[in-house]
Amino acid sequence: MKATDPQHPLDRELSLGQMPAAVTKYLRTRGVREPWEISGTVRRDFHGAVVIPALAESAALPQTLDALAANPQPWLERFLVLVVVNNRPSASEALRRDNRRTLEMLGAARDLWPQVSLGWVDAASPGQELPEQEGVGLARKIGLDLALERLDWAGRPVLVSLDADTLVQQNYLQAVTEHFHRSAAGAAVLPFAHQTAQTPAAQEAITLYELYLRHYVLGLTLAGSPYAYHSIGSALACRACAYAAVGGMNRRHAGEDFYFLQQLAKTVGVTQLRGTLVQPSPRVLSRVMVIEHLDPGQGQRN
Repeated sequence: MKATDPQHPLDRELSLGQMPAAVTKYLRTRGVREPWEISGTVRRDFHGAVVIPALAESAALPQTLDALAANPQPWLERFLVLVVVNNRPSASEALRRDNRRTLEMLGAARDLWPQVSLGWVDAASPGQELPEQEGVGLARKIGLDLALERLDWAGRPVLVSLDADTLVQQNYLQAVTEHFHRSAAGAAVLPFAHQTAQTPAAQEAITLYELYLRHYVLGLTLAGSPYAYHSIGSALACRACAYAAVGGMNRRHAGEDFYFLQQLAKTVGVTQLRGTLVQPSPRVLSRVMVIEHLDPGQGQRN
């Protein structure tokens, strides 16, 4: 059956949410679907979605969900919080076991976080895993793509990227929403400050790392670069229509946030959101730098 046939399943689903034609086309031509699906909620009227990839994060994820749950109830009702539990077929048994614990925990989410509109995607169980060559880029893309079909397109819904080991403030959802009401740009980066490390040595390392990040962006700013912003996967957001316009999240193993924001900057603009703060984990080894991929001529582009 052709995709243009009015009885095509995707046509029937998308017509229910009055999804823009450009987003429908994106999902049909570039979106990821099978074998993945959202569990935990059937709602299709969210004003936004917070997507959280999780690999062996059963210990850290509850703290992230607790932080989100501290946001006021009216804002929590507007947002889908979507966790993508993922691993490759070659993942170690320890990683698989941790992911099974995460999925079991999410199955009890209504008792643990009843105020959160929580959904999850199983990209970890046998037959559901990420392809062997894929990684966090695809995990983010799965969640963001699937979230598109759960949004209320009568408004201007937004997509937010977060990590499973990152904390947020109580005004997080409100600040994101109000920023896009004010800003004409299609994307934003959020202020960040890493959590305090558990040892003095680790704290020194994360402090130096963060200073390096800020110094690097300051240099881009002084050079007049249009890419003078931090590229951190847990501190970015965009309009859902802008997400589709740039072809969605890329599927890279690492640096997916860097290249995604670069496309957004070229197409719809990236601005600095203010008024709230995200706190990534201080685990230095979990942070990925892609500065070596930066085109040295970026600061000269108009």
